[in-house]
Amino acid sequence: MAPSLSVIIPTKNRPAALAAALKSIDAQTVRPDEVVVIDQSAGAPYASISGLTVARNVAIEKAKGDILLFIDDDVTLYPDFVANLLLAYKENPSVAGISGIPDNYSPPNGFYLGWSKMFMRGPFHDDRQPVYWGAKNQVGPVRVSRMTGAMMSFRHSCINRTRFDANLCGVSDGEDVDFCVRLKGSYLIDPRCKLTHHFNSTGRESDWLRRHARAYTYLYLRNWSDHKSTYIWLCIGWAFAAVLSCVRRKSIGPLRSVLTGYREGRKVGNAPSNAPDHWIIAVRDVRIT
Repeated sequence: MAPSLSVIIPTKNRPAALAAALKSIDAQTVRPDEVVVIDQSAGAPYASISGLTVARNVAIEKAKGDILLFIDDDVTLYPDFVANLLLAYKENPSVAGISGIPDNYSPPNGFYLGWSKMFMRGPFHDDRQPVYWGAKNQVGPVRVSRMTGAMMSFRHSCINRTRFDANLCGVSDGEDVDFCVRLKGSYLIDPRCKLTHHFNSTGRESDWLRRHARAYTYLYLRNWSDHKSTYIWLCIGWAFAAVLSCVRRKSIGPLRSVLTGYREGRKVGNAPSNAPDHWIIAVRDVRIT
């Protein structure tokens, strides 16, 4: 008997994107057993939920599926996504989680590729992105140390009482890596599970230096504090990138961005753990007309 599957979609002020995501779910060749939508839009019943991580925690409390699939509201799934995801779990009974693969992630510019290779070492190395960048060339599952929040799934039994860090607010950079690290599971990216990530800009912050410094300072303090030397090396990398950007832009703004992200990451990384709130809106057996 195939395991049951719940799709979880947090959303905020993106009605058109959400409608497209739901239509792609309704078009699946194998339908999910449940779709859970946590709507934090202005005026919605759950507008008081404080960000992505709490929304996901709420959904975990209420979802019934054996497999929990988390997607962003600006993701659309290929029609055979669910069928291939369930097949991947059947073929890999020991894995805790499986991610899909986007059809539209392009490699970054040469500077970032070289910069990340030089400065992101040890646990700070992100083994997901090269797999996504080379999606067209992937022919089989790839083992990774972490998954991306826009398109990740887990066995409900493996999650147990692990929850996303409710201290993270807004877009919650680093929440997906933190969750995967604390879950201590084995993970795969399966190229048969295809999707498109449309990158809706509503609610997204575009300052990569600030976001990078915030997320990885948080992850260092929460999970990797015994890797001090590699974190210091990453800090040097941020400073290097910021100085180059300052020269190019003739502004000290990039340095300020790094310092702001560093302070934000330290603040949330040093905060005590929060318990999830308990609000939910569930949409079962969705039909879109």
